[in-house]
This record gives sequence, structure tokens and C-alpha cells, in this order.
Amino acid sequence: MLKRQFPDSLPKNIGSGYLFVFLSRSSVTLAIFLCFVAPFFSSLYASTQVDLHVLRSDITGVTFEYVPPPVRHDTVSLSGEPFDLLSIDQCTLTSEPGHPQLPKRYVLIGLPPDARPSVTVLEAPFRSARGYRLAPAPRMDKDGLSYALDQEAYSSNTMRPVNRLTVDTPGMMRGHSVLPIALSPVAYSPADGRVRLYERIRVDIRFNASEITTPLSGWRGPDRLNSVFEQSVLNARTAAAWQRFGTANPPATRISPFGPGTWYKVNITEDGMYRINRQLLQDTGINVDGLDPHTMRMFHGGGRVLPQDVDSPRPSLKEIAIQVEGEADGRFDENDHILFYGTALHGWDFLQTLRTYLFFNNPYTDTNVYWLSIGGTIPGKRMGIRDGRIAGGVTQIDTPVRRREEREILNPINSGTTWFWQLFDGAFREEVTFAVDLGNVARSGHVTARFRFQSKTRFAHHVQVFINNTFVGERIWSGESVSVELSETGNWLQDGVNEIRIVLPRNNSTANQPDHVYFDWFEFAYRAPMDASEGTLTFEQDLQAAGPFVRYQVSSAPADAETFDITDPFQVTQMTTELGSGFRDSVRTIPTQYILVTPEQGKQPVSLFQDADSDLRNVNNGADYIIVAHDSFIDAAEKLRAHRTAYSGMRVTVAKTSDIYDEFSWGLFDPTAIRDFLRYAGLNWSSGSPPAFALLLGDGN
Repeated sequence: MLKRQFPDSLPKNIGSGYLFVFLSRSSVTLAIFLCFVAPFFSSLYASTQVDLHVLRSDITGVTFEYVPPPVRHDTVSLSGEPFDLLSIDQCTLTSEPGHPQLPKRYVLIGLPPDARPSVTVLEAPFRSARGYRLAPAPRMDKDGLSYALDQEAYSSNTMRPVNRLTVDTPGMMRGHSVLPIALSPVAYSPADGRVRLYERIRVDIRFNASEITTPLSGWRGPDRLNSVFEQSVLNARTAAAWQRFGTANPPATRISPFGPGTWYKVNITEDGMYRINRQLLQDTGINVDGLDPHTMRMFHGGGRVLPQDVDSPRPSLKEIAIQVEGEADGRFDENDHILFYGTALHGWDFLQTLRTYLFFNNPYTDTNVYWLSIGGTIPGKRMGIRDGRIAGGVTQIDTPVRRREEREILNPINSGTTWFWQLFDGAFREEVTFAVDLGNVARSGHVTARFRFQSKTRFAHHVQVFINNTFVGERIWSGESVSVELSETGNWLQDGVNEIRIVLPRNNSTANQPDHVYFDWFEFAYRAPMDASEGTLTFEQDLQAAGPFVRYQVSSAPADAETFDITDPFQVTQMTTELGSGFRDSVRTIPTQYILVTPEQGKQPVSLFQDADSDLRNVNNGADYIIVAHDSFIDAAEKLRAHRTAYSGMRVTVAKTSDIYDEFSWGLFDPTAIRDFLRYAGLNWSSGSPPAFALLLGDGN
């Protein structure tokens, strides 16, 4: 065993090869080749190395043997303590923070499309050794890398990993179904310092495919990246005939996510009733003279973050019900307007099974996008009217209210979507006070309050919460990066400004065992009077309402106020109310939500403009090289396209990020849309061989 020594940090391995990642069920990382990226993939999943020996490969399965190269034994010093580091050529090291780092060898096996693979370890002889203290995998935070031990992991006397190999879910790579396998040539028992070094691992994979077709109907012929596939997949020569992309005979027509007519993007940032009048349309450049308002239609994609699981269904663009004032005469006159209900990108979902609400938020943008279509041939969807002028029912005079306060100020690792409001990192007692104006509250200030914290250090933690100087509750826990919630109920609120105080007493904290904690957010669930004196009010049915009817008594409502049922934002209904804006409605399983608003309180969109047409879903597209560029970099992208076309002989497509967002996330800024676009192009673009290279051209923060 080779032995070396390193100073007070772990060695860094920098490889060379392609960056080539496959599509799997749990996540998608696409075959993206960047001319400036340090190559990686072919060395991670390499079939041409001397440590892998194919003993059998045919249409029924593969048998191979892995013979690990000699183990290198390095000594490293972490925070002044000596540790052992075992590494093997062609292996990566496991990276679970605080757990021992162990070598892993990754192998890709090509599968027939309908394979149901079974994997068996035929033999795995090993030799044992003692006296090892393997180095932990680092944890990254804003201060860099730390190497704190996971005490539970290091006190275990069980050989880990238990299994000599693990099998991941099959994924897709360049039109091939592939099975990722991870081999573990080293096992370790931390408590007694034993290691198990496997001399070889022989593996048999059976495809169990019901039918093998060679070639498949989706075969497109030579691929620019066949050489990379051959280097990365163990049975590449057998599996080459199983490649397929998209549809064998794609339709010859343009595929667009939008229908006929002219389309306009309507951007909003808040919940509310929005009005689009004649002047706003004219300012956008729309010729309203002769315009038939019956053809006005509005659509929305749901306003949620795209799921990262590639097998999860994507949201569809659905028409919403709108009101077009004055459309009966077939003209859009001076006093006519479009009225629609728009939602913000944060709010509350009702969980039917739990009978409670859960907060949702879009971490990427605050701007929601609606689509206005004008000039088509299909009449638009309009709001219905429901009569609430009926006596009877239990009277409701106040409404449930949910309030969440969250500030995204601290990002511990300077990356990703995990942010916190406050860090308590002092050495002694520490407290901070937040103020929130709740307006008028009902029922003696009764509230259910929730607070979320996350520990930074691995020692004991203690937080206390006060509302308006009244003790609410406390939490005591231990461990690093452990999230906890404090939830209590009481009569703690008052009208107007309320003060929330968070205290870390640190009675038992020491310099060697610091109590450092992040504060994330707090939520209040309380009641408020149904007072519409400001010209707008959002209210809802009591969760415990006794049926069959409820009579909602709104106070101080202006005479010109209108009330709408907004429970389903795609099918808003106007309520006919009594004088004073009281009305009766049925009790529903999902609590009904309403908004009362006067014409003066109607909101205007942040922006409205005509959408530039794009054609990224056209299956007849084709490219060798795709440049995904932010709109600000299109000129530079076009120069690169001309260069690659002239000097590399490539078919190059430039895709603007705004067009990608329009076609793959319905206008919302969402990085998953870029991934979905590249996947779509790779699987569906049918002109020539599929795209082989992608360049992301933009800026970072």
C-alpha cells in the first residue's frame, strides 16, 4: 500500500475528460459539453480502464470483474488531528459530511429499453487490516470547509457500506437506457479501526428484457458523441444498437405551446383583482379599433416552480375566467376593461387530508406571468355569477388570517436556495426583536405561532420566544444543521404593531461548545375582523364552519364594492351581495376564499407587452451545438454561432433564455426550464443527429 503525507488539508483531485451526465428519474443533468469546462465524466464512468474486465456481454446481460488498483494510503492533518485517507485510481470519495470518506467506483451498463435488470455479486474476496482512522468528508459553509466528525457514524462498529455495490435507478444517456452501479472496494468499521479491502468484485447483470429489437425504430444513425459513449458504458458495443430518440416519424408541422392569435405577456407581483383598460392596450401598441372583445382570452401556467423530478408531469397552460366589461356591443370602448384575478408566487395551499394550510414560495422570482390572447376564433372563458342574496345560515363576522414573515438575508454556503433571516453567533446571552403590524385582530388576540430555527454548531442549543413581552415557548436540542420548529397557541396578539423577541440564553454555552443558531421565519394564524373600510378585503370560510350555509357579514364596505369567489383562480365567480356586501354561500370541504374590491382598488399589471414568437418545440429543429444565452448576450452568441458554423462545420442554434422560459415554464424565470429544454431538444429534435454540445452564456451572482 502506497503511503504519503499531506499538510493540514485534504488533497484536491482535478481530472480531465468530458462533462457528460445522464438523465435519471430522480434528477436530470444533461449532456452538456462546455468548451472551457474541466472534463470529468469519461473518467468517472470509464469502460476502457484496466480495472474493469468484461467477461460476457450479449443481448441477455453482462458479467464483469472489477479488480481495484493498489490502494494509496495518505496521512492528512485536520484541525491538528491525524487521519488516514485511502484512495484508488478511477474512484471518487464519498462526500456525506462528517462521515468517513471511502472510495467508490462507478460503472454504467447499457440496457435494452424494456429491461428489468437484476444484479448479483458472484464473488468478492477481501483482506482485512486494522489501525485506521479515516478522514471525514468536509462540510461547506460560508467560511469554507470544516471537518467535524459525525459522532454517531464514528462510534459505529459495523462495516460500512454494508453492500459491496449499490444500483441506482436507470436513466437516459444520448438516447440509451443506462444503469448506474457504484462499487465499494473498501469497507470500514470506525469504532475499532478495521478496514476491508476487496481484491476483486465479480458482478452479473441480467436484463430480463421481454423483447430485444436491433436496431430500434428510433435509430438516427451516427452520433457525434459515440466515442464518449463507448468510453463511458461498459457494454457499449452491444448497447449501441439500442439507441433511440423521440419519434421515428415526427410530424411536419410546427409544435407551439401557444394557440392562434396574438399573445401578450401580463406580469404581476401581488394577489388581487387586476384591470386592463383600453388605454393600457393602446400603450402596448394594440389597435383596439375594430377589436372584438369576445376573442379576449387569458391563460396561466399555475405559477409554481417546475418539479425537478423528470418523470413528474409539467404544468399545462390553462385558460382562466375573466370579465370583459362592455363586450356585449362587440366593441372595446373607452370605459371598457378586462378584469381578472391574479395570484402572487407565494401563498398558502390547503392540504385536504390534514385540514391545514402549507406555505409555498417561488425562490427564483417574484413576477408571475399571465398570457392575454387577442384575435383568435374561440370565444373567451368568462366569470360566472352566483346569487348570495338569500337569508339564513350561521353568521361569520371575522376571518382566518395567515401571516408569514421571512427575510432571505444569509446564505450559509453562498449558493443554492437555502437562506436565513438572522444568525445568532455570539458568546453570551443574545436577543433580537422584530416588529410586525397586523392591523386589527379579533378574538382577544388568539394566535397559533410557529418559528423555525436551524443549528449551525454541533453542540447544545436553547432558544426562547416572546410575543409582546409574554413568554411563548422554548426549544432545546443538539446537533449540527438540525432544523426545529416551535409551535404554540395563546392570546398574545394586539391591534397594530406586535413585537416578537427571540432569545438565546446561553446559560451553559462555552467558547469550546458555542451555541450558534440560524433563525429562518415565523408564521401567525389568527383572526381579523371582516372590515372593508379600505376598499379591499380578502376573507375565507371558517375551517370548522357548520353547514349547510354561512352568512358573511362584511362591515364598512363601500357601495360600489364587488365580491368574488377566488377559491379556484382559474374559475373565479362574482357574488351577488346584499346591501352592505353581506351574502350567504354554501359550506364547502375546501374552505371558500373571497375578495371584496372597489374599482379604485383594482390593480394594474406591472407590465404588458407583446410576446416575441419562438419555435423551440418544433421537432423538425436540428443542431449539433446549442447556445443558451441570456437576452443581453444574444449579439455575442450570434458571433459564436457564425464562428462555429464557419470553422467547425456545426449546425448551431441560439436559444434565448426568455424564449425557453416562455415555452417551458410559461414565462416564469425557472432554471429547470433550461434543463427541460435541453432534454426536449435531445430527445425530440429530429433533423440529423441529436444535439451534442451545449453552451450556457450568461452571468452569475
